[in-house]
Parts: sequence; C-alpha cells; structure tokens
Amino acid sequence: MTVKDKQPLVHKKLRVLCLHGYEQDSAIFRTKLRQHTDSLADIAEFVFVDAPNVMQPYDTSGVDNMARATAVRSGGLMAGVMCALLENRYEALGKKCTHPPFAFAIIASGYKLSDSEWTHLYERPLCTPSLHMYGILDSYINISKSIDLRRTFSQSAELSTYGGHFVPKSPEAIKTIFDFVAQFAA
Repeated sequence: MTVKDKQPLVHKKLRVLCLHGYEQDSAIFRTKLRQHTDSLADIAEFVFVDAPNVMQPYDTSGVDNMARATAVRSGGLMAGVMCALLENRYEALGKKCTHPPFAFAIIASGYKLSDSEWTHLYERPLCTPSLHMYGILDSYINISKSIDLRRTFSQSAELSTYGGHFVPKSPEAIKTIFDFVAQFAA
C-alpha cells in the first residue's frame, strides 16, 4: 500500500452564491439563513454578496467558480435571470458568457422579469435543478408570480409554507433544503 492509497478522500464543498433581497444586505441575509447554513456546513460553503450587484448580462466575473445560487425576492429575480443567462450562454456586446450553468438554484419568492426586452429568457424551459420556496400569505410577491417562475424550470421542486415573505426555518423546511442540496454534493 502506497502513501497515496492511505490518504483520505477529500470532497470539495459546494460553493453557494447567496443573493439577498430588497432592503437587506449580506450580513442580514447571512443571519436569516444561519440555521440552513449551519445544517449544510459540512457540504457547502456560502458566499454572501451585497447589492446592488450591477452586472451586465455577459459579465460573470463576480461569480467565478460559483456553482449554485440561492436568493430571496429581488435576489430571487436575479437568481432566475442568472440561471437563464448561464444556460443560454447569453451573448451581448460581442462577449460570450463562458461561466458554466449553475448546478442548482434555491429561489425564495422569485419572479420573472416582465420587461419585454428580457422575456425571451423564459421562452425555453430552464434545466437548472431548482427548489422554489414561497409563502402562501406573502404580501410582497404574489404566490402566482413565484409559481410562474417555477414553471419555467423543467426540474423544479417546491416548498410552500403557510406564511409570508421569509425563508422557512421549521425542521421540515431545513430537512427539505438539506436533502435538495445534499444530492449535489460529491
């Protein structure tokens, strides 16, 4: 047996890009997701960024080496847009996107861009495996908008709660999110 044979297998953690919503920042979002990030700490590293995240559709330099996305509200809108842009290898101003599509997305209270300039992003089904979370009583984003975005993804799951505009923290929700993410860990 060689030294190489005796070395333990090292599994690379998933890198999860976390996009906060309106009237939040990365510190607040990190606090709100603490129970989820703690439950996934062995398999995932979470990268929280502050908005405004002004990116041209072809500029993915801010998300290099990110494999996944999770986002809430305005962040949920952006996560859906980023999934579409990355899957379609969007080209703008002569620059082609070279970042690979996300391995998965978790989107809370997400919705589609309604500007006619961008509705083409949702014309084809998106293949990124996704978990869509929404509260039935959400007074910020109507549940129908979140369901409409979910239907754009061909491999989507949903987690709906009898609640409002928040990431659910019940033991069942934490398990659902853990199980969804764990399937992508190598």
